[in-house]
Formats: sequence, C-alpha cells, structure tokens
Amino acid sequence: MSAAADRWAYFSNPDVVYNNVALGVAENQPKAANNARVLREKSLFMSMYRGAVAPKIVSQPQSITVAPGANALFAVAAAGNSLSYQWRKNGVAIVGATTTTYSISSTKSTDVGAYSVVVTNPYGSVTSNDATLALSADTGGASSSSSSSGSSPSAPASAAASGGGGGGAIGGWALAWMALLGLGRAMSIVRRRARRSSSVEA
Repeated sequence: MSAAADRWAYFSNPDVVYNNVALGVAENQPKAANNARVLREKSLFMSMYRGAVAPKIVSQPQSITVAPGANALFAVAAAGNSLSYQWRKNGVAIVGATTTTYSISSTKSTDVGAYSVVVTNPYGSVTSNDATLALSADTGGASSSSSSSGSSPSAPASAAASGGGGGGAIGGWALAWMALLGLGRAMSIVRRRARRSSSVEA
C-alpha cells in the first residue's frame, strides 16, 4: 500500500510519521520538501521579519517659548526596532544631535527656528512635525530698558527744569527788588507827609 495518499501536498515533513509512514520525502532526495528544516533554518530571519516595520512617531516634539538665556529641550518618542535619530533646524541636520532629545543651553536669538527629527531604521524613516523655538520678551531687560529710557528723558527735563528754575529765580529777585523799591518809595512819601505835618503845626 502506497503512503502517497496519506501525505499532504503543502506539508512535507519526513520527521513526522503517520501509520508508520513518513509524511515527506527524505532530505537526500531531489524533491525533498522538508518544512521543518526550512522553519528551523529560517526561524531567525522570520522572527526578524515580524519586526520589519518602518518607525512610527508616537509623541511629537512640542513648540516652546523660553526667556533669553534659558535652556530649551525638544523630545520625541517613536516605535520600531533599531531606531536612529537625526535632529534638524530649519531642515538642516544638526551635527551630533542623534538621540531622542535635543537640548539647547543659554538660548539666544540665533537659536530661534523650526526643529524636527528624522527617525530611521532598516525598514524606513519618518519625519516629525516641526516644533518651533521662540524667545519671550526679556522682562528684566525690558524693565531695565524701560527704566533707562524713562530716566533719559527725565535728565533733559531736569535740565529744562533747572534752566527754567534759573529763569524763575531771576524773576523772583526782580520782583523782590521791585517790592523793596516800592516800599522805599512808600516810606519816603510817608516821611514827607510827616515833615509837612510837623512844619504846619509849628
């Protein structure tokens, strides 16, 4: 009795025996189709193939606004195997920025821009959304600038007031002089009248 009818067309494994018949062609024969051997030899490749997917960003970097001189930090989270990262500023790769985060110390105006990251693995790549870095108004500088600008006009004002004060002082002396002059004249008149009265009585 032939065992051919008991063999499955798409499952040939001579290591499996059914009714004392091996379910497959022996490996030393030209038409051997040993699925067990194929699985055994390709298991590593097949396990790697299960993870053969392009990276996917699960958390995008966020735009931030910081005060000048403060530190800034961008971060990304991605899913996938064998991931590598490259941060960019305004579309240009940043040398040495190849981790999940990118930090900037003592931010300044030249750091302002759009930051993104390219996540890559052997099966593809993905680029994050742009995250902008902006600088807030420097309140300390503004207040000092405001203070200095406020004091600058006051200096001329003081000078003007001083100049005006000088003019006012001269006017005051003039008024005082005129008052004294008027008082002197009034006293002279009183004296004259007193003399006239005394001469009449005499």
